Amino acid sequence: MNGRVHAVAGVVFGLAGLYVLHKIPEANLLVENSYNSVIYRDITHGDVMNAGIVIGSSWLGSLLPDIDHPTSTMSKKFFFASIPYRILQFIFGKFKYTKDFVGHRGITHSLLFLSIPILLMLFVFNNPWLDLGMVGLSIGIFSHLFMDMLNPMGVPLFLPFIKKKFRLLPKKICIKTK
Repeated sequence: MNGRVHAVAGVVFGLAGLYVLHKIPEANLLVENSYNSVIYRDITHGDVMNAGIVIGSSWLGSLLPDIDHPTSTMSKKFFFASIPYRILQFIFGKFKYTKDFVGHRGITHSLLFLSIPILLMLFVFNNPWLDLGMVGLSIGIFSHLFMDMLNPMGVPLFLPFIKKKFRLLPKKICIKTK
């Protein structure tokens, strides 16, 4: 898939995520501490800023897994963000056992990578704006993995534990890309 397809999918999944969050009452409530009081916010009705954060971060998350590819939209547009990954590729890309982890469709296309924003939201951030961003980022990464599972190459969902690549469709009817 190319960057445009992933970006559109990320926005669509972000909109769907907002709809789902609205339908689940517990997910709808964000807690914000302000002067030792608790304020509950509805993230889908009447707050365009919250919806914008979720959709914008899902767009970004939909491009993020391809940071492992030097010609991807993410690596070109956000080159500064790809530098740490390039360093990891330089160091670990030379070894037989770690080459699969840092190459294209490696660790950034796994459930472990998807779990990073979720863990940050649960254990590090205590800010509703950042939490919304992490929700959107997770939705975007999920959309990327889902879309890549529609083509013959599949994705290594359980990397670093299992190297096998998974896809959603039989190879004969998968969506082929360049």
